[in-house]
Amino acid sequence: VQSISYARTYSTDFMPVLITPPIDSISYQVSPDSTSVSIKVTSHDDTQPEGYYRWDYVEDWEFTSSHMATHEYDYYSNSIREIDFMNENRYYCWGNNVSEDVLLYSTEDVGANFAPLVTLSNISCTDRRVQRLYCITVKQYYISQESFRFWDVIRKNENLSGEIFAPQPSKPQGNIVCEENKDEYVIGSVSCCTVSTMRKFITGEEFGIYKDPFVCNPRSLDMGQWQTAYMDGYDVVTVLEGTPPYLWAKKECVDCRLYGSKAKPIFWPTNNK
Repeated sequence: VQSISYARTYSTDFMPVLITPPIDSISYQVSPDSTSVSIKVTSHDDTQPEGYYRWDYVEDWEFTSSHMATHEYDYYSNSIREIDFMNENRYYCWGNNVSEDVLLYSTEDVGANFAPLVTLSNISCTDRRVQRLYCITVKQYYISQESFRFWDVIRKNENLSGEIFAPQPSKPQGNIVCEENKDEYVIGSVSCCTVSTMRKFITGEEFGIYKDPFVCNPRSLDMGQWQTAYMDGYDVVTVLEGTPPYLWAKKECVDCRLYGSKAKPIFWPTNNK
């Protein structure tokens, strides 16, 4: 059996490099009922009568568990030990997310090259992103009208089908062609532009909407109950004076690693570990 590989060449026409204007601002808007917050971006370009914008972003956030555990339970030895909080705590964690939606804006019908308060992300009040410290790093691309139309079809198809690689209701026409077969349909579009970036931190106090999604009422347990409680989803929190001596709560209230990691971003401004 002989396997034959046919190499093909794909290309685009030459195109000018578009200069992406700087991002004016990243802001947030809390919903009237305080159940969510929208992260928004604003930009403009006075050098061109109209513009076509695309964005993507990375989110990072610091959050904590509902209870600060000072001890840790070991199921196999049915014992509890005190932890080194600075190096072993399950209280401080970090999360990370990248944008998945196609984020676009055209000023064709606006009358000015101004993209005001375009929504990038919507976050619920029970989401840990708004609990303590949130960061969004936004990249802005100034794209051509041709590229905008390609991405606009992708966005509309994604909204209809639910995902970008699902069967597409409409065929997006990009600017990539196969040199060996000009009739081959190619999905893709190449843009040539500079990139503008802005990073913004927002504290949980500034958002002012966080609501803990869990009921975290702690309870004290006798030693004979520890293993059963652990298997039922509880974990030790801390030592109490008196008998029984330990306070327990649901694991989701004690261990932040269930919803993030201890991988702190290198640029993070707090000293927490």
